[in-house]
Amino acid sequence: MARFGKGSGKDIASQARAFVRSQTGIGQARHRDDSGRIHSIRTAQEMARALIRAGNAIRERHGISRLRDITPEMAREYLADRAERIGQKGLDNERRALQLLSQPGFAMEGVRLERTKSEAGEARYPSGRAYTPEQVSMIATAQREHNALATRIAHAAGLRQHELYTLRPAHEQPASPHRNWSPDRFTGREGALYTVQGKGGLIREVLILRDLADRLESRRLAEPVSVRDQGVRYEKHYAIGAGRAWASSFRTAAERAIGWHEGAHGVRHAYAQERMRELQSSGFPYRKALAVVSQELGHFRPDITEVYLR
Repeated sequence: MARFGKGSGKDIASQARAFVRSQTGIGQARHRDDSGRIHSIRTAQEMARALIRAGNAIRERHGISRLRDITPEMAREYLADRAERIGQKGLDNERRALQLLSQPGFAMEGVRLERTKSEAGEARYPSGRAYTPEQVSMIATAQREHNALATRIAHAAGLRQHELYTLRPAHEQPASPHRNWSPDRFTGREGALYTVQGKGGLIREVLILRDLADRLESRRLAEPVSVRDQGVRYEKHYAIGAGRAWASSFRTAAERAIGWHEGAHGVRHAYAQERMRELQSSGFPYRKALAVVSQELGHFRPDITEVYLR
């Protein structure tokens, strides 16, 4: 069976967004609209992302340049390939997105796509706002060096945008002593310990992979710089992206590299899901893994961390 690549077509992305917008009926009462239009902003976003993925992959395989040229055979081939790699819920979502193309004037006019059965099981990762490691890498590649390094570090350590300002080696800025920190944090990973200051002034340890830590230290400022961002003043010790400017760079790069974005905060969702998978694979029960990841993210409330897994 042919393998589909990721593709990166900007034109396909703009077509997908415009097409999904034409299929939305947000603000209209569902019970008065039997046209099959999309009534949820979230669903519209999911359908657009799914069409971008499918359209880019099919374009790469078959050379089409327009969504309207996708044939039923192309759509079924794509879904069969995806069935080997994603769970049933995700597969159903992609089938629904492709089914939207059964419009008059489209190559799929009047065609109904049969439900394809997933052969990959119900993998929960990635889901929600999370990016895959490959997508993070593609986004970073589309950024300038200082922002690209910030993106890789934020993903590797699960950082908020403003926490990038506060990065310090752990021996220079110890973690808050009033918390009972779990010894199981960072199990299965190796690297250098740093600290960041998060919400409420909580200072927590974060682990940065050695190669990223070396690159970070190469950008150490001779003297810290005072920076004001969204009304808050920070003392910055490294010449890397951070805060609002980095988040804006991330969104722009994501649109250019993968055709969509869930905001820079999506890298924290990715971290949470990756760490849960790692810890559970190493034998941690779900609740224990959740408590550990909650501390690594600076939540100390597993119920909040659980939102990142959806």
